[in-house]
This record gives sequence, C-alpha cells and structure tokens, in this order.
Amino acid sequence: YDASAREMWAEHSAPWPHALTMIEATAIIVVTPVALEFVASDKAVRVEVSFTDYAKLLEYVDALNAGEPELKWALVQSQAQASGEATAVIVSRAVRR
Repeated sequence: YDASAREMWAEHSAPWPHALTMIEATAIIVVTPVALEFVASDKAVRVEVSFTDYAKLLEYVDALNAGEPELKWALVQSQAQASGEATAVIVSRAVRR
C-alpha cells in the first residue's frame, strides 16, 4: 500500500498541467510532438518529437524553457534516420524551490 500511495501522491503533486500548457503553447515549424509520457516516480515529462532541422529542434527546447521557471526541459537523445527523418527525446524536471 505504501508504494502505491507514494506513487499516487507523486502523480498528484507533479506539475502536469503546467507541462502540458507549455507543450501546447510551443510551436516550431518542422518540430512535431509525437509521444508524451509522464514518469511519476521522477516527476518528469518525457516528450518525443520528430524534426527535420536540428537548429529548429534546439529552438524548440529553448522555447519550452522560456516559460515560467517551474520546469526545466533538456534534450536527452536525438537520432537521425537514413531517410532524413529524425527523432528526439526531451525531458522535463521540476525545479525545486
């Protein structure tokens, strides 16, 4: 019961609405969110995006970080395919106050 209660509390106290608002409000042409995952144990949001221009991907991460300082977003993985398509993983962490 204890582990389940702690996980529920982590989900409840994480800044999910703020993260979703930031993702929805950030639009950069050629960068498209394709998957979203909440990691309750880390109080993190993991966003997978597809992109065609690496500079635009970095602009997207900067735009996510331009909001309120409640969350810090970081590019943790990027890979390109031979077909020219590319994907990246961006993870947020709650900033401790």
